[in-house]
Amino acid sequence: MRQSNPNLDFIFVHVPKAGGASIVDAIKKKYGTDLLLDYKDKIVDPNALYDADFKSFLDLDHAQNLQGKRAVAGHFSVLKYGQVQAANCACILRDPLERMMSNYFYWKGTKPNPANRFNAQFHIEKPTIEEFANFDLIQNFYTNCIFRSVDMGQFDYIGDFADLVSHWDLVMARLGLPAERIRRNVTQDIYKDYHTEKSAIVSNEKLMARLRNLVKDDQVFYEKWVMSVGER
Repeated sequence: MRQSNPNLDFIFVHVPKAGGASIVDAIKKKYGTDLLLDYKDKIVDPNALYDADFKSFLDLDHAQNLQGKRAVAGHFSVLKYGQVQAANCACILRDPLERMMSNYFYWKGTKPNPANRFNAQFHIEKPTIEEFANFDLIQNFYTNCIFRSVDMGQFDYIGDFADLVSHWDLVMARLGLPAERIRRNVTQDIYKDYHTEKSAIVSNEKLMARLRNLVKDDQVFYEKWVMSVGER
């Protein structure tokens, strides 16, 4: 567990499509301008330094961005702030297949981003869900991307997406955040056919079996670490 630092109360690793937008809204409400929102690393872009040369990425002085802040939240590796001490370090995990499907439909609803090679390629090629899942940084998003080389034991809290629905108040209390429910479904907001098209995929048992097999390593990771929730 990290030691308390009066200048940084909270580190929240926002796993994309795992309910993090709702958590970040609560963090914003508590910390306001004392919060650094960190979403610039383009963690699934092969051309980004984060993926092209992870060691060089970590060698940069990222902690300087935290001057005057009490909390940081965003799509980043916790190793980015490895030298920073905080009173609470947390993340929320989601079943990897569910997370991947939500990611797929979210991107379908976005406009192409020329600054992100993978995103731009996605909009040009319009891959199927199975083709999308075969991309390494999607297939192994937990193990080879956002949590690569991370000792998960350094997190003070590892939550489960399912608990945001059934135990919102308890999760907020554990994180020391406002209990007011600000739950958002960003994928549904941005892609109106999300539930209809997802239902068609879920009803295809053979496709679902292939997709589940593709994310099997992340499934092991997920099942291992959500079990630690009650111990933290």
